[in-house]
Amino acid sequence: MCYILHIANEFTACGHQVVFRRQRIDCNSNACVLSNQHRIGHHDCHSTCRQSLMREQTWTSGRLLRPCDACYRSGNFSTPA
Repeated sequence: MCYILHIANEFTACGHQVVFRRQRIDCNSNACVLSNQHRIGHHDCHSTCRQSLMREQTWTSGRLLRPCDACYRSGNFSTPA
């Protein structure tokens, strides 16, 4: 099934993950109504094709050794020992 992928950075000084990109991932299945590969010919779509997105997923693309911007502005973070 198709799904939404959140791409995030993890900030080790405060522990937050901040999503900086959101992308729809196509499952490329002809039996998924949301896919670009969904069959276009006559078929019983409601009973044979998936009708919804799979649960959203998050991928951490990087770990930054600092607080996120919100914590940095508020001073709400601890410095590593």
